[in-house]
Amino acid sequence: VYIGHGVKYFSRLGVAEFTVDATTFRLGDRLLVTGPTTGALYADATTIHDDHDFVAEAQQGTLVSVPVPQKVRRGDMLFTLRCE
Repeated sequence: VYIGHGVKYFSRLGVAEFTVDATTFRLGDRLLVTGPTTGALYADATTIHDDHDFVAEAQQGTLVSVPVPQKVRRGDMLFTLRCE
């Protein structure tokens, strides 16, 4: 399910900032980041940071950061993998 797109990557912290465009996601969700250079990158939403606070759910229309194992680029697309 499409969530949003990448805005910035912070290499020292190992986190990527995303704009949540389409739908929400929660702590523990399995995330997929895709892009032409990035390829396919899987990560778990172990923490979600929103405006100086940790949140349990990223709301639509917000800017959030989550830890990722490698570099994410501007414009990379963020998806959540859900089995419903």
